[in-house]
Order: sequence, then structure tokens, then C-alpha cells
Amino acid sequence: MKMTVAQAKIVDMSRLSADAVQIMSTVEMTNVKTKAKMKYTIVSETEANLKQNKISIKTPIAQGLLNKKVGDEVEITIPRGTIKLRIDKISIEA
Repeated sequence: MKMTVAQAKIVDMSRLSADAVQIMSTVEMTNVKTKAKMKYTIVSETEANLKQNKISIKTPIAQGLLNKKVGDEVEITIPRGTIKLRIDKISIEA
């Protein structure tokens, strides 16, 4: 899906908060089962780049994390099954 200029949205970085996960949040989390640590920044579809740990807001992981807070544990269904993640830290990368 191509985004046109009419669909583009400007994100006012000053209005973003690290209280809960939202677009532009960088989320550090731990896989509860494997203890593996992960860190992703949630971005628009056009900015997604897995090599830079930027995941689209449309992905199952991002959708499962939205509006969650530090300390929350979430179960997310991914293509390989279900994973349980604990949110360790939320920050906003300017």
C-alpha cells in the first residue's frame, strides 16, 4: 500500500508519552518463557526496517503492545504460535 501526501500525518513528538506504548515508542521487553531480551521501535508501515529494530504498527507484536505499560505481560499470537512478553521499559526516540 502506497501512502500519498494526503494520507501522511505529522507526529507531534512533544505530545508523545513514555507512559504507555504507542507509535514512536521504543519498547524493551523480555520473552517470559525464554528470558530473551528484545528492543523494538514502533513506526509507520513505510518506516519499518527490521534490521534497525523498527517494526510496523500493523504487526501482531506492535498491535499487542499498544497502550500497555511497563510491567505489563502480554500474550501475542505470531505466525509461530503465542509468545508472552513482559514490558521492561518504554521510551520515545526523537
